[in-house]
Amino acid sequence: MRARSILALLAAVALSGCVNNGDDDGGGDTDGATDGSDNGGGDNDPGDSGGDNGGDNGGDSGGDNGGDNGGGDVAPRSGVWDYSEYQPSQNDCNIPADYGDGDGGFGLTYDGGGVFTVIPNDGTDSFDCTLDGGDFNCPDRATEVVDIDQSLDATLVGQASAEGTFSDAENGTGSQTAIVDCEGSDCALVESTTGADFPCTFAVDFVIDFRTGL
Repeated sequence: MRARSILALLAAVALSGCVNNGDDDGGGDTDGATDGSDNGGGDNDPGDSGGDNGGDNGGDSGGDNGGDNGGGDVAPRSGVWDYSEYQPSQNDCNIPADYGDGDGGFGLTYDGGGVFTVIPNDGTDSFDCTLDGGDFNCPDRATEVVDIDQSLDATLVGQASAEGTFSDAENGTGSQTAIVDCEGSDCALVESTTGADFPCTFAVDFVIDFRTGL
């Protein structure tokens, strides 16, 4: 979930409608930073190693998967994973309909014990997920706070979570959800400018699959 980008986008829209110098503060620069953090060169770096390690992974995955799936439990493989998301499944933040259509990569480490760690490649911090059989839950995907502008008494606060299911050690599906709220006396003005209804929810479904080992 692009929790950081959602807040930046809403802040830019609010600035463009509420502040006289909105063109300087909230225009193309903010949108460009948003796109860059999510889909920039960093996301594609792991792909360079995919071809080199492809042959090794093919042989290893069979044995690994067989042991991982015993007793109904699924242990995701540690390594670099691909991530693809699609149009929002819930959106009362008035985010553009195509905003969730993106992809990227992330790191995953799992040493057993029912908790794995995700290392995003979008500028947000690493986070832990609990594993129950094939189901996973990441309640603290990301938290972000953005002050819109000194001229406005309005602060955006976003909290994102993720959940889903691994079908096997190398494939999974799920959904990421961001809840965005506004704090301050000017939040009604921000709502009227952005079309959001705080607290608003933005959710998007995703597909993940293992690319290569670390």
